[in-house]
Amino acid sequence: MKTRSFLFLTFLVFTLSCLSFDYGISQSEEAKKNKFREREATDDALGYPNFDEDELLNTQCPRHLELSWQSEVSSSIYASPLIADINRYYDNPEHLKELGGIDIGKYVAGGIVVFNLDTKQVKWTAQLDLSTDTGDFRAYIYSSPTVADLDGDGNLDILVGTSFGLFYVLDHKGKTREKFPREMAEIQGGVVAADINDDGKIELVTADAHGNIAAWTPQGTEIWETHVKSLVPQSPSIGDVDGDGHTDIVVPTLSGNIYVLSGKDGSLVRPYPYRTHGRVMNQVLLVDLNKRGEKKKGLTIATTSFDGYLYLIDGPTSCADVVDIGETSYSMVLADNVDGGDDLDLIVTTMNGNAWRSPSQGRNNVAHRYNRQGIYVTPSSRAFRDEEGKNVWVEVEIVDRYRFPSGSQAPYNVTVSLLVPGNYQGERTIKQNHIFDRAGTHRIKIPTVGVRTAGTVLVEMVDKWTLFFR
Repeated sequence: MKTRSFLFLTFLVFTLSCLSFDYGISQSEEAKKNKFREREATDDALGYPNFDEDELLNTQCPRHLELSWQSEVSSSIYASPLIADINRYYDNPEHLKELGGIDIGKYVAGGIVVFNLDTKQVKWTAQLDLSTDTGDFRAYIYSSPTVADLDGDGNLDILVGTSFGLFYVLDHKGKTREKFPREMAEIQGGVVAADINDDGKIELVTADAHGNIAAWTPQGTEIWETHVKSLVPQSPSIGDVDGDGHTDIVVPTLSGNIYVLSGKDGSLVRPYPYRTHGRVMNQVLLVDLNKRGEKKKGLTIATTSFDGYLYLIDGPTSCADVVDIGETSYSMVLADNVDGGDDLDLIVTTMNGNAWRSPSQGRNNVAHRYNRQGIYVTPSSRAFRDEEGKNVWVEVEIVDRYRFPSGSQAPYNVTVSLLVPGNYQGERTIKQNHIFDRAGTHRIKIPTVGVRTAGTVLVEMVDKWTLFFR
């Protein structure tokens, strides 16, 4: 039986005897020699500019944004939940005596735990950082790990940054890869694995609390680095923002500036940065909001800011359309087809526990990552309809716009799942898996169930680098 392993973050607590570092120098000496830690996020102290609220709301852009409805779902919504395993061994007073009076509450440790969800057993653990709770750099892990096959061996590698300022790459057995960890300042967002310079290979992007953005090869060699002078709270987003055919990196910051950087060398893409009037604490969404048949290039940047507004920023021009939601948000704006039509809806959750939906005029097809690669269901198969018989056909299109010298990202491993609701007593998920060696349109036949019921079709794809598309 094939087993599956899933990643979970945990904070592990160790005794004082574990407090050792292999770097050969003290933390303070190390910080002095680290160019990333020497820099400061100076823009965060400048404050936010005054602005004319009426002028902001009346900005005329190619598309108009309006509030459709809101729903209170909880007291507050911060971000995606995190599943964690907390070691509570020393909560027992008898076990606490083993520490000889040491206050373990003064120490922080971070690591990776891999569980086998079939056997419910821990497969392996990897201890990463250990620090005191009062130091400048502490061993917390604020973001979920990223997984990707960096060396093409068929196994997923694990990428994670820590608030201790270290960027780790572990293999599928938990061993730290050669030349890692790499040192930066405190890392709060996740590590990005993507092709940022259009060579058809994966690069790694990290950002830290001092405003440093760095790109690395999977072997740990620095490709480029730049400084945006403000804390970066979330992972950068990747896509061809201005429609020039080259991949860009979009970085949100605590200062309210949204930077767009060239994936090739990290240089600033004009006319950015775009200045909001409050902190941008969420990862920004890059989405194609062009109408069907519209030839306009580029993507739209969708984000909230702590000034209480939702922004839709036109990628090529940086012209913004805004709506006053009057609340703050830590979570990423979502775009999906909520009502079954052909247009996208934007979903925003807030710190006050509200969920907002705003209809847009964007299309819900060819939503491929980086504006270069992905998979989508064709309009003829997307429509709500009744199906009879033992099978149903689903037509999908694989998009791969990589050019010479990188070429195709095939093979494409496509999984089509029929999700059946709870009134059906049989298997709730029916899957068909196919491997295609070329992009383009493909028809996939999936079996149906023997009773009249509703169902949803989910299409997913993994390319040769195990990058995931849905």
